[in-house]
Amino acid sequence: MPKIPVLLLVVGLTACAQATDSVNKGVTPAKLQADTASYFGTSPANVKISNMNQNVLGTSYRAHVKGHLYLCKTFKAAISCERAHY
Repeated sequence: MPKIPVLLLVVGLTACAQATDSVNKGVTPAKLQADTASYFGTSPANVKISNMNQNVLGTSYRAHVKGHLYLCKTFKAAISCERAHY
């Protein structure tokens, strides 16, 4: 394999990882729990976070709020959730 395509691949992967880190900086399960509680107007004690997945487009996760499951996303400081229909 030629050296230039390998180098471009490594540079591309590094840039993607840096972009993901930049978008998700400071996003932790505890922060998601607090922010999601605020989104729903409830106490963090009523919110459980699971299946957290971070990528360049933000963080997706599941939130269990007062016995209901929601599929949520966050990008920067904006949270959006919709009720899961399983």
